[in-house]
Amino acid sequence: MTAVASSPLASLLAYLVLFAALSLRWLASAAEGIPINTVYARGDTRLLTWILWWVSRSITGDAGSVLDAPINYPATGQLTGSEHFAALQLLFFPAFAATGNAVLAVNLVLFLAYPLAAWLMSRLLVGLRFDPLVACVVGLAFALGAHQVPTHVHQMHVLPLYLPAVALALHRLREAQDARALLPLVAVFGLACLTAYYTVAVLVQVVVLWTGTELLRRRPGRLRFALQVGIVVTGCLGLLWLASRPYLMRARLVGSLADVEATVRLMAAMSSVHLRLGAVEIFGAVSLVLAVAGCAGLLARRRRPIALLGIALVAAGAFLVCGGGLTVVSALPPSPLTDLLRLSVTFIRALSRYAVIVGFGVALLGAVGLHLATRALPRAGAAILLAFVALAVVGERGRRLWTQDIEHIRAVTSDAPVYARVAAITAQAGRGPLLELPLSSFGYSLQPEAMMGSMQHELPLVSGHTGYLPPHRPVVDATIERLPAEGALQDLVDMTRVGWILLRPARYWADVETRASFARELTSLSGVGPAWEIDGWTLLAVRREPRHADWFDAIARGDLPREVLATRPAPSVDRQL
Repeated sequence: MTAVASSPLASLLAYLVLFAALSLRWLASAAEGIPINTVYARGDTRLLTWILWWVSRSITGDAGSVLDAPINYPATGQLTGSEHFAALQLLFFPAFAATGNAVLAVNLVLFLAYPLAAWLMSRLLVGLRFDPLVACVVGLAFALGAHQVPTHVHQMHVLPLYLPAVALALHRLREAQDARALLPLVAVFGLACLTAYYTVAVLVQVVVLWTGTELLRRRPGRLRFALQVGIVVTGCLGLLWLASRPYLMRARLVGSLADVEATVRLMAAMSSVHLRLGAVEIFGAVSLVLAVAGCAGLLARRRRPIALLGIALVAAGAFLVCGGGLTVVSALPPSPLTDLLRLSVTFIRALSRYAVIVGFGVALLGAVGLHLATRALPRAGAAILLAFVALAVVGERGRRLWTQDIEHIRAVTSDAPVYARVAAITAQAGRGPLLELPLSSFGYSLQPEAMMGSMQHELPLVSGHTGYLPPHRPVVDATIERLPAEGALQDLVDMTRVGWILLRPARYWADVETRASFARELTSLSGVGPAWEIDGWTLLAVRREPRHADWFDAIARGDLPREVLATRPAPSVDRQL
């Protein structure tokens, strides 16, 4: 076992085998379902898969139009409604290119994050001169730590593997004192900047604390090390800032800053309560016990710096989870820089994701605690303790991988032939924006599912699920509410140039007669038809000329067609067409 733990390749393979065994049930359905931790994430489960598909498609198509994701048509820049996760294409793109299955590819990304996080954490601890077996056990606990089980797509916002990776890069740079050692830090932090804004926000905290700890070590070259880290981080953040202008412009469209801050404070209060009352659920009882034991490292001279760093990470992460960042920024005197910081802080709203920093600190403390315990025992006793802790982690946290819920995606399974038929028909009869109805069914939005279906027919969607809806969507939604009225259809044509309407089967409507009546009235309108019946679905062509060409152009520019907005009622929350 020691030989396996000491070998980087052997330990990585061991982690792959272990996590594959824990995930067999998940991997068996990876071609058609995605793990989910709550029903409230059903929309984002599809959205984030669709985003990775769209970015992957843009790589081999028109990369310059990657931000203009084809939802909420004709609004541009719709990818800025959520993260782009571009760096994850290193895993997603080859898997999707080989299989053509976006669901399978996103499952590969989520799965590989576990062994990679465990392996990188173990490599970091070995670099910090921990026993390889201790490092392997703690690596396992870290990978299954903060908010990591059960699996969910939101993990892609902050993949834990980045934390030990950047810490290891910093440690090796300090040890080597060689410019060539900058490359791993540039690679890790650069990839983080291309992954997600939450990842960057987390890594900045880790870099600051870890760099400060490295500077306290009695080694020459402190100034050079600080300058090297500062140049890399500042350079990457500067490039990220330039590339983020479309995202920040999108964020400014969502209510007033005061309203956004109120939302962040509410989320901070909720996250704070969850962190205090749900610590065992978040981090695991075994990891917490080891972390408490690791506090004894404050009394051990050689392990004191790691124990202090672990405590600092726990404190910093908890401070951010509880909304401390906004509190600090709000206390600053008014200035353009303060306004910029406020915008940046409120841009990061899901404060619970900062718990991964706490989890990193817990893992470091756990390594210290396990190290001290094994040193106090004879060799046989230490081996038994390590085996017991590993089994306890697998039993407590690993089993949640085995039992987790899998969200099956109908658009790539039972409904896949329908969308394939839509692709074939529209390829022959002419492409154009598509509206899939109803938008919701019995309280559940169908727009994310429509986005998954669009991966087959690749028509731009009039609707769409995203984090930041464009300004014209309330107008379009209100107009859809008025269908099948003659004026409503004409307004939709004027605003979106809708060319196709796809009606779902009766089970998605209030009742059979409601759907039948809606379809009958819609097909009676001029310019609607022909119609194709596809396994209970109805595809309708819309062939109408716009009467207000300026409406379409205004929406494409990001403006609201004011004359429509002034006369249309707001849509109801959950009307069944």
